[in-house]
Amino acid sequence: MALGAKGLCSQEIYSAHFFLGRPQQAVVSESLIFRDLYVLSNNPQTKFANWVAYQITPEDVWSRVDVERRWRKDPLLPAEQTLEPNPDDYKGAYAQHKYQRGHLVPLAAFKGSETSYELNYYSNIAPQTASLNTGVWKDLESAVREMVQSGKTLWVMTGPYYLENQPMPSLPSADESHLVPNGYWKIICSWDQRRPQVAAYLFPQNVPSHQDFSTYNVSVDDIEKITALDFFNQLHEEEEIQLEALVSSLASLSQP
Repeated sequence: MALGAKGLCSQEIYSAHFFLGRPQQAVVSESLIFRDLYVLSNNPQTKFANWVAYQITPEDVWSRVDVERRWRKDPLLPAEQTLEPNPDDYKGAYAQHKYQRGHLVPLAAFKGSETSYELNYYSNIAPQTASLNTGVWKDLESAVREMVQSGKTLWVMTGPYYLENQPMPSLPSADESHLVPNGYWKIICSWDQRRPQVAAYLFPQNVPSHQDFSTYNVSVDDIEKITALDFFNQLHEEEEIQLEALVSSLASLSQP
């Protein structure tokens, strides 16, 4: 539980994509965007999402809908609050810094949706090193899909983190001021007989290739400390403290 985070918001906002409440932060710039597949908190200062939240069901992952990667500007955001593909702000990013366009809400998880094209909006994209994007990040997303394919509904929250005095190189062609994240976090949630279960992961940008994602298994408390976000605010305080202190693996979510 983030220190002093309770009572930050005078009104609750509900969505099927939230798990025990929306992520909250004491001081943050954000524009909330609600879509069929996800909810996104956009930060007009960093130009990347503070967080995304989405529910993923077996119907989402089993169907076959065109999931072509056709990059688009988010039509709901002013141009000065987001990066853009025309001209492309990511041009030259891989050549100079090995950055790739990383989906926060994964495209491959929603092959059953007619609105999967919305996952290619640049508001849902953030720069990730190739070793992260094609390594543990991809492996964890695949493991989540496999669990959902077995019949389990999951809720996922994902976002970046930043370290003071450790700036990452900027995108070389971006004409907007922005802040490249030092790394990313992911929290996977489920229900077991009305009991919440969570597994949390924290990945630095410089993660080595071919490493097991379980190496980066952490508690939700660890993510709250590095992001100043507060999760699961609909729980009673004692229950929240207990849940967020656990270090539980993704595999444990399938256990009774």
